[in-house]
Amino acid sequence: MQQYDSNPTYFEDIAKGLYPKVRTWSKIGFAGAVTTEQDMAPWFGTGGKYVFPSSMMTLSLYSNNHEDKNAGTGARTAMVYYLTSSYVENSALVTLNGTGGVSVGAELIRVNNMRVASAGSNNCNIGNMALMSSAVTYGYITATKNRMRQCIYTVPSGKNLYINNISFSAEGQADAKYCRFTTIANLDDKSGCKLQENLFMPFHEILLGNAAFDKHLYPPTRIKSTVDLKVKVFADASTVTSCALRGYLVDD
Repeated sequence: MQQYDSNPTYFEDIAKGLYPKVRTWSKIGFAGAVTTEQDMAPWFGTGGKYVFPSSMMTLSLYSNNHEDKNAGTGARTAMVYYLTSSYVENSALVTLNGTGGVSVGAELIRVNNMRVASAGSNNCNIGNMALMSSAVTYGYITATKNRMRQCIYTVPSGKNLYINNISFSAEGQADAKYCRFTTIANLDDKSGCKLQENLFMPFHEILLGNAAFDKHLYPPTRIKSTVDLKVKVFADASTVTSCALRGYLVDD
């Protein structure tokens, strides 16, 4: 993009909302006690793999604490950000009902984000909150965290995603052991073609011991419209891991 080369304050201007067709974007992820390979999401255990839905589905939101409900002391409402059957962005405000499931109220094909929108005196979700369909979890907020922390995303229709910063960290590794982070997408960057669902190519790959890695990417990595993206992590000894991807979405 011309502004990237010609305007040294381009990214600050994006954050200020000065470009109507461009907006900031970020995803964070957390996975504790990683011992093999799994996708970056806090609810997965050993070998956990996130499979993107192949058809429309209806989701319900649950908490494992009864105080996450309307008029409770925990989370009262949550905002779910999703994609419709045509991969168009939409959102729904859900009023929680404690351990009882509450429907999102719409059919959807992808879950891109979820956040606590209002809460009682604890100012957070007291329990773990899971967005589920047929006992499969597609979104999750760990107790007290208020935000979904799974590094899993689908680019909306009519948008292009540019990732210009990657951050990975690992802690608790034993001596002479390592942790590997890989960003993958169902996109062939050589041909520029979107691949079939759940057929992924690696884009960024980093090996760490007990360390953190942060890198600004120039040029940024472009992920095309409707492409699925996620981060997976491998560790050969129990490791606590986190990651962040940052960039911007641009209208076609």
